[in-house]
Parts: sequence; structure tokens; C-alpha cells
Amino acid sequence: MSRKPLVLWAARKQWTLRFSGRTPTEVTGTFSTADGPVAFRYDQEKRRIYLPSETILVNDFGWEVDEKGRTVFRSVAPHKSAAKPSETKINDTSNQELNNQKSSEEENG
Repeated sequence: MSRKPLVLWAARKQWTLRFSGRTPTEVTGTFSTADGPVAFRYDQEKRRIYLPSETILVNDFGWEVDEKGRTVFRSVAPHKSAAKPSETKINDTSNQELNNQKSSEEENG
């Protein structure tokens, strides 16, 4: 049995882990997350990660999957997130300048 799917899953979440116990089919330990430590239990045969708030099923490559083995994507790509306030201000200023130029051109010509 391999712990590799567990380690890959934790790495994708940018969490570190510390093992506290091991049997032939299961490991236990703690994840270090940005929100603090989270206890876990990992069933190596079923590839299930048991957290206090949920149970996660992973494939051999550490990707979250549903019961049918289909990959489950839960994250949002950084480029799809909302614009930063500073970027919005720049765009608003640029639009205002363009509108002013158009108004000046219409008045002059």
C-alpha cells in the first residue's frame, strides 16, 4: 500500500503533514494548514482521507475523485478571480480619459 496519493493531495493544497501512526493499511497524523493543524486518518486500501469535517476519496495520483472515480475539481484558477481594486481603478481612469477625449473631439469637430 502506498501513501503517495495522500502526500500528493496534501502538496496540491500546499499543506505539510506529519505522520503519528502507521499500520499495514492505515496512517494517521496531522496536516499543517494556513488555518492551523488538522488531524487526519488515511485508509491506504480505499484511498480515503478522513478529516474531522469531511471524507475525501483520492485516485493513485492524489486527485480528488467521486465514488465513480471521476476527478472532482474544487479550486478556482487565479486568473478567473475578481479584479483587484487597484486594477479596477486603473481601468476606470483609462475609460474616463477615453470618454473625455471623445467629448473633446466631438466638440471640436
